[in-house]
Amino acid sequence: MLAHTILLGLLPVVIAQQPQYPPAFPLGRPTLASAANYAPSVTPNVADPTAPNAQEECPGYKASNVQETNTGVTADLTLAGPVCSVYGNDIEELSLSVEYQSQNRLSVRIYPKYLVPGNESLYILSPTLTPQPDAEPGCTKANSDLVFTWSNTPSFQFQVSRASSGEVLFDTYGSVIVFEDQFLELVTSMKPEYNIYGLAESLRSFRLPHNFTQTFWNAYNLDNDQELNVNGHSVHPMYLETRYANGSSQSHGFYARNAHGQDWLLAAETVTYRTIGGSFDLYFVSGPTPKGVISQYQAGIVNTPVLPAYWHLGFHQVRWSYQNWTNLQEVIDGYADAGIQLEGIMNDLDYLQVNRDFTDNPGHYDIRPGKEFLDRLHAAGQYYMPILDPNIYVPNPNNASDAYPTYDRGAELQAYIRNGNDSWYYGVEWPGFSVWPDFIVPQAQQFWTEQFLEFHQKLDYDGFWLDVSDADSFCTGSCGQGLLGENPIHVPFALPGDPNSSVAVDYRYPEMFNVTNATEAASASSAMMSQAAAYPTPLVTPTPTVGRTLATPGVRNLTFPPYAINNFLPGHSLLKQVISPNATHNDGPYNSTEYALQFSIVGIPYFGVETCGFNGNADLELCTRWMQLSAWFPLYRNHNNRNTIAQEAYRWATTAEATRRIMNIRYSLLPYTYTLFHKANVAGETVLRALAWEFPDEEDLKAVETQFMSGPSLLITPVLTPLATTVQGVFPGLANGTIWYDWYSLQAISAAPGENKTLAAPLEHQPIHVRGGSIIPIQQAGNTTATSRKMPWSLLIALDKNGEAVGELYLDDGISLAPNATKNVELSYANNTLRTSVSGQYEDALPLANVTIAGIKSRPHAVYGQHGNHGWKTWSGGRAKLMHGDGDVLFVTGLDKATQSGAWSANLELRLQ
Repeated sequence: MLAHTILLGLLPVVIAQQPQYPPAFPLGRPTLASAANYAPSVTPNVADPTAPNAQEECPGYKASNVQETNTGVTADLTLAGPVCSVYGNDIEELSLSVEYQSQNRLSVRIYPKYLVPGNESLYILSPTLTPQPDAEPGCTKANSDLVFTWSNTPSFQFQVSRASSGEVLFDTYGSVIVFEDQFLELVTSMKPEYNIYGLAESLRSFRLPHNFTQTFWNAYNLDNDQELNVNGHSVHPMYLETRYANGSSQSHGFYARNAHGQDWLLAAETVTYRTIGGSFDLYFVSGPTPKGVISQYQAGIVNTPVLPAYWHLGFHQVRWSYQNWTNLQEVIDGYADAGIQLEGIMNDLDYLQVNRDFTDNPGHYDIRPGKEFLDRLHAAGQYYMPILDPNIYVPNPNNASDAYPTYDRGAELQAYIRNGNDSWYYGVEWPGFSVWPDFIVPQAQQFWTEQFLEFHQKLDYDGFWLDVSDADSFCTGSCGQGLLGENPIHVPFALPGDPNSSVAVDYRYPEMFNVTNATEAASASSAMMSQAAAYPTPLVTPTPTVGRTLATPGVRNLTFPPYAINNFLPGHSLLKQVISPNATHNDGPYNSTEYALQFSIVGIPYFGVETCGFNGNADLELCTRWMQLSAWFPLYRNHNNRNTIAQEAYRWATTAEATRRIMNIRYSLLPYTYTLFHKANVAGETVLRALAWEFPDEEDLKAVETQFMSGPSLLITPVLTPLATTVQGVFPGLANGTIWYDWYSLQAISAAPGENKTLAAPLEHQPIHVRGGSIIPIQQAGNTTATSRKMPWSLLIALDKNGEAVGELYLDDGISLAPNATKNVELSYANNTLRTSVSGQYEDALPLANVTIAGIKSRPHAVYGQHGNHGWKTWSGGRAKLMHGDGDVLFVTGLDKATQSGAWSANLELRLQ
């Protein structure tokens, strides 16, 4: 009954506060903005059997004037036959530039030979927008892991191979290179049953299928985060390939640096790369391990990820429908009363005046009570981050009361994207007709910074969470031209929670809810049908389908290019719900676990999902399992829609208990996680990891995506199905002697190599295992990251088959972008002795309270230690104590007195005898 009670109780809250604009579309009159959403529909080329095959129609190129040196190759490429112009205008003369950039990186660039002023940006992606690596000093073909070879028969084609073995990694032999102003195509032959990963982002299997098209075109609607196999919010045209042979593996990476719309066609024995603009700007990295590929790609090409602030790793709560400061405080108090950590509270659009950036919603989020709220919040060591959308409302020019100084300042600075040269580009976003800052030019950054600072003077926020960072508009083209007198308008579709609409309340519940909550499920189903009958979806006039456009000599059709990528939005149009490709900048013309692992590959380790789900209603079981899973994602946030039931973790007693358990583990591991982020920042390492990356020679792991690792030491086996009280998981490395310990009991797991072992997983429990050979620094969990950082240190030592283990710890102040002081601690255990090697000046005065050792075979009776310059001392007898636990577990306690000057203030040795 609890879920049903919450649903009925929340209905008045959901629909109580609505923005002050005309009635919700579609029940209100269709605005001109919605009518402007018209755009012809086209068939994507991958689904069009009549579309020409460029490999059959085009002649390719011939290389001449070839110059080969010890650092690379240059050549002229000339069209090898009559122009084909299948999807654009052929570029008849090209330049080839091959560069051995480092021992493990090779660059291949093909671009128009003749670039004239004004057209460079059509083909050359500026390094100011996307990093473009240069060669490292002293790199030559002789010391490269990779080799570039080419042929001119029958036309120019090339291969990239591994220098040590001659194995071909990328192979265009047997295909032609196609280079037109709006269509580029490259085909590489692949090994049968190849294994590639990456090409983020898309909600799909981790190991990419062999009959699949990955499209890149940033786009957004309210549901596409839940749609499978469609283009998403970002473009990362890079894949990692792993090849297995004779009980081992080798991996390499391929990156195609291009920001235009793209299709990647994966077939049984080929991968075809197509893009509707730009040039071939290709990079190959040699690995040979998966982790090596990822590090080489991040550290050598696109730059490593930023180190997040320590508090970013805490737990955050948000919901679209928190009505006022009092409502936020009630949520904060709810978490405190339940004994659940809460690092930060966030606001969705509710805090804004009719969804306009840098405003406050009068009567609900007034500034004065907001300051009092934030003073209490900050005194408790917690944080506030409201939503921010990168669009600016355009005030109604016919209504003096609709003034919006933020817009005026941006217009004064000429800071917005243009519709050609005559006016701003007026699209539709949450507040109505809007413009977008043009971050290509410096005045947009000036404008943005000014608004941040001015708003911070009014309200002491701690950061913004950026929403809809895609170049998105909810209408087609610059639809606000001549219509600004209608502002503020509703977006041209019904929003969740809109009164008098078919989406006023979301009655959907998770799978198996009809079994666990039959009465409530029946009631919700009946209510859903009643709502749908009362507010039917209006008929929509079909948009006409047009044939593909034809290439016109000398003309680039930016909005309907001859090649239609497989964009998921209706009609596959490049105009719908995005800023149109022909919008101009002020500098002149310019054109959920699988997700986590995708983003790990491409250098975005700070990843998270809308825990417990944004759309649809959670129930006790779903929210419990999701809170457990998301505890391992670096961004840990609960967020849901305003037309659904509340799902804060304290709403169900079982969920609250499970959340306390898992969150205490998460917070105790923050030093470990923060160290992983440091290594990601300095070396391009990963935080969340696929099992196959840590155990690259085990082919059986190549498609495992229902388990993952946090760093090198922790194996997570989440429960992903309803009504389950057990879960199956594999334990890698057993054949080579790897030991896995249960996190809770610290007992070694008994399993056979390759066994899919059944593990107990009652609802409040999540299986976690520690890899033998690991030393993990721990601090007892406090109620925030700030209090956790004040707790004494502990070490968990999980011994490998040789009785050894290693680990590390990175420390800084956790907040500064460029810390004044840092500290690195290397930890090792061998021959019954723990040793630390400390470097750096960051001061941490906390003692080492205890050490737990799993897998110890002997039973020591005394503890000896030294700290810094002090000689060996017997730490037993009133100080250190040895307590033998179940099995092979040893607890060493009472170390805080001997390390009271700070555990890491000097090198430490601890010997057990």
